[in-house]
Amino acid sequence: MLRPTIPETPLTKAVVAGLCAYEVAAITTGRVPTITTLNRRHPVIGIGIVIALALHFWTPAPI
Repeated sequence: MLRPTIPETPLTKAVVAGLCAYEVAAITTGRVPTITTLNRRHPVIGIGIVIALALHFWTPAPI
């Protein structure tokens, strides 16, 4: 059975680094809302993050 996974490619790492940098900028400057604030306004953001994390940490079946 095929299981969906999110591989650790350079693009995936860049997206994660970008989100971390955005969060640091949001916390330190206060000029943009944090991811938590965005999630409270638009709960679909949190759902997307949880789904992405679940796919990322899903252990593939042994071959």
